Amino acid sequence: MTVVTSPTLLFIPESELIVDYVLSFAALAFVLVSWYLIYRRAGITLGMALSYFRSDWRGFLSRVFVYGFFHRKNVKNRYAGTMHVLISYGILILFIATALIFLSHDIVKPVAHHGILNGGFYLNFEFWANLGGASCCWPAPSWAW
Repeated sequence: MTVVTSPTLLFIPESELIVDYVLSFAALAFVLVSWYLIYRRAGITLGMALSYFRSDWRGFLSRVFVYGFFHRKNVKNRYAGTMHVLISYGILILFIATALIFLSHDIVKPVAHHGILNGGFYLNFEFWANLGGASCCWPAPSWAW
């Protein structure tokens, strides 16, 4: 019986992977510094944000859940809200898929000599990753352009 496994990153040279990871971490550092500078110019410090969170953490988490997870304001417009939800959940699914590929191929595989993307788990993973990618590219009708 053949074991189904992930062919991801199979033909990419190791030197190119290292360059990709260095550029990714550099981009992450740039984004974090940019956010810090934007909030600092607005007069919001990390201490202010933490004190706001500590003063009403239940309300903060409920607003994150209602507006961030269920997109309460965005779904008021049915068409645009549905497109927004499909794209945002698709990006979230693709982010999780990318994190699992990184975990499997760069952390688990060098240590245990086999990845976590094997067999039924890999097939399930592949289905959800493809679904996330398809929901990000959901075609808009021609009149929307």
